[in-house]
Amino acid sequence: MARSILGLWLLALPLAAQQVHISLPDTALVTTAAQIDSALSARLGSLGSAGRLGTGYLLISATASGPETVALAYERLEFPQAGADTVLVWDRAGQELPYLATALTRRRLAGGQWLTMGPGMVWQIEGRTYFRRPAGYGVAYRVADRSRQTVQAVLALDQTGNGEARLVGTFSMDLPNLFGPLRRLQVHMRRLSPVTQTLQIAYTEPRFPGLPVGLQLDYSQNLRDTLYVRREGALELRSRPGPGWQASAGIGWRRLHVTAHGAALGLLAYAQRQLRLSVGRDNLDRPHNPRRGYQVTLTASGGNLTGEGHDENDGLLMGTITALWLNRLGGWVWAQEWRASLAAGLGYTPQLADFSSFGGAASVRGYREDHLLAPGGVTLRSELRRPLGDSGRLYLFSDVARTTTGKLLAGTGFGILLPAGATRMQIDIAWNRADGFRSPKLHLRLLNLLAGGRSGG
Repeated sequence: MARSILGLWLLALPLAAQQVHISLPDTALVTTAAQIDSALSARLGSLGSAGRLGTGYLLISATASGPETVALAYERLEFPQAGADTVLVWDRAGQELPYLATALTRRRLAGGQWLTMGPGMVWQIEGRTYFRRPAGYGVAYRVADRSRQTVQAVLALDQTGNGEARLVGTFSMDLPNLFGPLRRLQVHMRRLSPVTQTLQIAYTEPRFPGLPVGLQLDYSQNLRDTLYVRREGALELRSRPGPGWQASAGIGWRRLHVTAHGAALGLLAYAQRQLRLSVGRDNLDRPHNPRRGYQVTLTASGGNLTGEGHDENDGLLMGTITALWLNRLGGWVWAQEWRASLAAGLGYTPQLADFSSFGGAASVRGYREDHLLAPGGVTLRSELRRPLGDSGRLYLFSDVARTTTGKLLAGTGFGILLPAGATRMQIDIAWNRADGFRSPKLHLRLLNLLAGGRSGG
């Protein structure tokens, strides 16, 4: 253990001797490898500081040379500039992060570059060097966790059917690396009225021991206007087949409970066992407030329906494609986000509980949340952004959606994203086509209310 950790810290030392011996007090017999490394830090100056990539020293032995002394021997190395067969990843505290090794093996990032492992999972490369082991050569990376643990609220001043104003919105927690590297907990709650509420919970375990796949568990519940309660759950295997790629496959279930009010409107209850699939690609240049690149995600689920009023051939298929594209235009950034969704039945006509939502802060701004429900449709959100430092921006936007029922929604306006320490505030002021662009609607998003970001995030 001491040999591995100490060897990674002595990088690119410009000495000519073939072997170097130093001694330090006998801490190796009574302390951990991290404490040995700390004790050595004051003596590294005698061996030289970090220099050019290509030469260095590796700890080859640590032996007690006296009752209170440990002798350390280092061997001079010449490193190849070609490929490596071993990759280690260490954070600034000296903890090994094996889950990141595969991604770094394929991408070979340099100091200062970013490594993302899905939404919210971000590391910055602090250094890279080659080292030698008995089985061959390898690469050692030093990384710093920049993942942002966020708590955010999205608020909107909404208007009911009788003209009364009310405050509606969502509350979310996104906690990457909460229980260890790449382990993630997400909670999302939405309240549009006392009888329209949504709850979603998901937990991700990055990898099973010895296997290239991880696991995700999720559960959601949707209460809608005293008409129905829809509950869903899933168990999915997740993998990262290549740089920037992620994929998942699993099984799920979906149950629709219809109230007496909903049944009077013709809604049918059902139970469904699902097969779920997803694939995604992320090529954004920055994990936060990106300026260039793209991100594409495809999700699909389907299965037969059972219950009163359904025969054995009834089925429901649902799919969503989202795509984000950004490009630089001088000092500006042009961003476009596409979303297409569809619910299709086999011997079954999709009903209200299967529809997608259109309108609101995350859809077409300028409209109330869930302004329109439809079996499917396409939404395009366009923004012309002026970056304000690394985390802020001013922007003009135009949102439009066309549903499969032929309805057209359009909204336009302007917004600002302002950082204030760990907290960020995003304000959108938008007008919609339905009222002739006369009455503005405010969408307010507050991020990092409680949790804040990781050090240096």
